[in-house]
Amino acid sequence: MSGLRILSLAVVCGLVASTTHAQPRQRGSIQVGTGYIATPNLYNENGDALDTGSDFSVLTTELGAEVVVANRAAFDAFVGGAIHLARVTLDDSTSGFAPQNVVLRGRLLNDRFGASVGVFIDVGQNPEDVTPPNSDGQHAILLGASVVIPSGRTLRLTTGANAHLTFARSVSSSPSVSIDDGDVFEVYLDGKYPLGSLSLGLRLQYVTITDITRTTDGAGEIFPDSDSYQLALIPSITVHPRGTPIHATLQLGARSGAVQEYADYGVALVGKNVAATRLPVALRLGFDF
Repeated sequence: MSGLRILSLAVVCGLVASTTHAQPRQRGSIQVGTGYIATPNLYNENGDALDTGSDFSVLTTELGAEVVVANRAAFDAFVGGAIHLARVTLDDSTSGFAPQNVVLRGRLLNDRFGASVGVFIDVGQNPEDVTPPNSDGQHAILLGASVVIPSGRTLRLTTGANAHLTFARSVSSSPSVSIDDGDVFEVYLDGKYPLGSLSLGLRLQYVTITDITRTTDGAGEIFPDSDSYQLALIPSITVHPRGTPIHATLQLGARSGAVQEYADYGVALVGKNVAATRLPVALRLGFDF
């Protein structure tokens, strides 16, 4: 197990052990959303944003739900899941609109800390069979942790990290060949400011994917300089009318396809081997019960 994987697990375990002083929360929630990314620009291995001359776009849809399974003095426990669908278009070729992945997750949460663990089940297209594919064809283990930073009565600051530890996909059986497109790590600082029924948000987010590894008959080969990253801003506005269980969030950040299906990608500041997203947009509607 790599050092990054061990560190991710240690962070989550530490935050789980630290959770105290929980307050009762809603019994659960349902969420539906859609997102869209379109850009001809790509950051190359040197971090230069280049116009590829291609028309690239991704349309995504998600449906998820989460319920409270335990209320304890130290925390609330949630379990939930979501299914994502996506269509990736590159010039005149398209993956078609099809299922992409299913996420099953459990969370522990209180007023100061949060921790989560889950599985990412790939149900998308095989990258060896479809061009462009809507998925990377890899399953993953999910780990997450967050901490609320004291910041006064109104502004709410949260910092956190998520890890998606991927499993290699099989390419052929004779010879035995598998490819791992890399583990995905996300670190963020999120700020929210309430204004009556509105909440203004801004997230500074860094997403990185480790190098691609190809294994042939047990022998591994790392593709040098195949890692990627993006530093981005994700502004958002949430509307939650007082006394109602309904809320809606519009943000400049959306999920993409293939190896970029694990996290939202925002208004890119810098990057490497990743789409230079400028105006990604997503709308998510929620219902608390």
